[in-house]
Amino acid sequence: MKKNVLKFASVAFGLCMATALTSCHSGEEYQAEETTVVNNVTQLEARTIFVTANVAAKVEGVGFNFSATGTNVEIPDAPASGAIKVSATGRQTKTINFNFKDGVILYFDVALESAGQVFSQTDVENNGATVSNGNDNKTDNEGVEASFKLDGATNTGATGDYQITVFAPAEANTSADNIAKNQSYSETPLAIDCKPDGAVFSAPIKVALNIPGSAGYDVKVKSGNEIATIAQDGDKITADIPHFSVWDVVLNITCGDVTTTTKEYDAVTADANQGTASIKVDYGYTADAETTNSVLAKKMLKKLFGTPKQEITKKVSWNKVEGTATVKASQAVKTYKFVSGQKNLEITVYGKVTTSVSIETTTPEEVKTHGGGSN
Repeated sequence: MKKNVLKFASVAFGLCMATALTSCHSGEEYQAEETTVVNNVTQLEARTIFVTANVAAKVEGVGFNFSATGTNVEIPDAPASGAIKVSATGRQTKTINFNFKDGVILYFDVALESAGQVFSQTDVENNGATVSNGNDNKTDNEGVEASFKLDGATNTGATGDYQITVFAPAEANTSADNIAKNQSYSETPLAIDCKPDGAVFSAPIKVALNIPGSAGYDVKVKSGNEIATIAQDGDKITADIPHFSVWDVVLNITCGDVTTTTKEYDAVTADANQGTASIKVDYGYTADAETTNSVLAKKMLKKLFGTPKQEITKKVSWNKVEGTATVKASQAVKTYKFVSGQKNLEITVYGKVTTSVSIETTTPEEVKTHGGGSN
C-alpha cells in the first residue's frame, strides 16, 4: 500500500514540475477579475414638486420659469425655495410658498373653491333674503354650509352685492418640523370671505356655519386680532360678525406626545451605467376614521403634512459608471398625539427619506504566472 501512495505522489510532483517549466518557457499571462465596492456614492439631487388639484389648474412658478396645466402637475428641478401659483377660471387662486430644507420631494394637494352664490343688495336688505355659500362652494368644501341674514341690522359701510365664500387658506400657520411635545398651536383649516368688503353693521350679523365632524373641537372665529363671539351646537357654529372681511375658522390643538421611529425599505439594484434608479416609498400621513371624517381636522392635516398616505416613486441619481448599483432607503416616521377640546387625534407622518448608493465594479487585472526567466 505504501509503495502505491509514494508512486502516485511522485507522478503528481512530476506533473507539477512539468507545468512550471512550461509556464516559465512561454511567459504566459492571464486575466483575473478584481471586485471593488464603493460605498456612499455621491448622489445627484433633483428637487421635484408634485401638485394635485381638484380641477384642471394652471400651475406657475413665482420667480422661476415654469408653467403647466392639469389636475396632476410635476415640477422637476425646482429651486430650493420659492412659491407657486395655482389658478383656474372661476376658482379661488392660491399662492403656495415652499422650502425643500433637507428633502428632495414636496407634494401639494390643492383645492380651488368656487365663489359663493351672489345675492343682490335689494333682496338682502329689503326682502330679507338669506345669503348662503351655494351648492358649488358647499361641494368644493366637503359639505360645509355657510349663511347669514341681516335680521334688521343696517349696513352702515360699503354697498354692493352680498356673498359668503368658504375656502381653505393656502398656507399653514404652524411649521410641521417645529411641532413639539406639550406645545399648543392654532391652525386655520377654513375661512369665510364675506362681501361687500368693509361693510359695517348696526348690530353684529349672525353667520351660521355647519362643518361636518366639528363637534367637540376647540374652535374660534377671528379676523386679525378681533375674535368673534361664537356658539357651538354639534357641528353648527354661529359667529357674531360686526363687519365684513375675511374671518378665519381657527382650530386650537395641543401636541400631547411625539415619537420617532425609522422605517427601512428593501434595497433595489440597477445597472450603475444607467446613472439612476427608482425606489418606492411612503409619503403623507395616516389618521383614525373619526379624525379623517372631520372636515376641520382633515384640512388641518393636509396643510401641515401634505396628503393622506400614498406610495410614491423616489428617483435616485449618480454619475454613470460600469458596475452594479445598490440603493437603500430609510425613512423617519413620526407619530403625533394631539388634543383639541374633547377630541384626541393620533397621526402617523411618513417624513424625510434618506437614500444611500453603493456601486460594485469588476475590473480585469493582468497577472503573470512567473516573474521572469526562460528555458
